[in-house]
Amino acid sequence: MTDTLIERAETARLISKPSFAEFPKDAPIHAAFRLIELRDGALPPKGGMGHRVSFGTGRTPEEAARLAGFEAIERYALQYSTEAPQTRESLIASDGASHVMPNDALALGVPGSDGKVTSKGAAAGPTHEAAALWAALECLEHALGSQGFDHLAPDTVLPHDLTQWLHVQLRQLSLHILEVPGIGLLLRAVCADADGGRPTYGSALSANLAQGVWHAASEAVVSWRNMVMLEHNGVTDHGMDAEQARLFRLYRGAQNDRPVAPTRLFDTRAWDSPNPSLTTVLTAASRALGRPVAVFDMTAPEIPLPVVKAVAV
Repeated sequence: MTDTLIERAETARLISKPSFAEFPKDAPIHAAFRLIELRDGALPPKGGMGHRVSFGTGRTPEEAARLAGFEAIERYALQYSTEAPQTRESLIASDGASHVMPNDALALGVPGSDGKVTSKGAAAGPTHEAAALWAALECLEHALGSQGFDHLAPDTVLPHDLTQWLHVQLRQLSLHILEVPGIGLLLRAVCADADGGRPTYGSALSANLAQGVWHAASEAVVSWRNMVMLEHNGVTDHGMDAEQARLFRLYRGAQNDRPVAPTRLFDTRAWDSPNPSLTTVLTAASRALGRPVAVFDMTAPEIPLPVVKAVAV
């Protein structure tokens, strides 16, 4: 995906330039965030913020800013707009049928809505087909989120510089794995104190082990730093949605239903990375959700980066 589109969105003031999260000294990770302009007619997110926010992580500030830029364009396109069509027809679906959904059931910030529509199952990509595959993978990831993980990643799989830096911070990183046949690996990263306290989590579903590990691990580490900031500012779970409140309370030790860590080590030598097709992933997502899954085009005409959303219909 070309950086020109990010520059174009910045120039048009659809998204902000990147700002960067503060990390302790010598952190081998960077996190960027951007504010997203509301589209005409869209409501801001609940909780008092006037704008939606995108995030990106990377080994360098430039990489983090770039990923935050593409996510910002995605989130911008997902927002409700008075100029958007009232209904949308699916591009492709797991059952091969054509499905039509109201735009209000897909978009963020719809006036009069309950705010329950999220960005889950959405993705941007260089083409609609690539975006659809990533969206279907995210849809499947969330559908499988409550599944039990049966393997623990060996330490050799974890990013060495990240784990060493966390060790200095008296934190540890572990990774739980569930193989999804023909699709890839569902990963859950846990960043916690040495005794397992104050856990934060990250997840990924990927056919590429190294990419999936970094995605899940960086998400868990950034979540830790966010929790530190919330604690420093005296924030409580008031106003958080159910999932945010659960993670906040897990971190603070206010509830004890932490995910159980598997004990069997994952054999990386026996892992053969698959190359799943869009149809394969859509079928798996449909099976996990018990309903057909369809992909809808959400691309904003103001910024022509393909953005799609995969949802159960």
